[in-house]
Amino acid sequence: NEPICNSLQESQLLPDGPFIRHLNELPPPQGVRATSIVAGRDLLVQPVDSARCPFGDTVHFDELGHLELLFRPQVYAAVLAALHA
Repeated sequence: NEPICNSLQESQLLPDGPFIRHLNELPPPQGVRATSIVAGRDLLVQPVDSARCPFGDTVHFDELGHLELLFRPQVYAAVLAALHA
């Protein structure tokens, strides 16, 4: 399925769009920690792996969808763990 983009701004945010490609080509910023929280059943962020930052840690929740990330205690725990790391 091809994504539908109604504006230039939306097309910039596609996983293969020029803005995201540019960001992914940059070296990781010094002193910045990143943790990507990825929902394995995400229907809004496609492909799912594009939710992952190219550096840092990644926490996968294979059984969750996009909106479920907001309501699950195990996701809160992962966010808290990343903040305290």
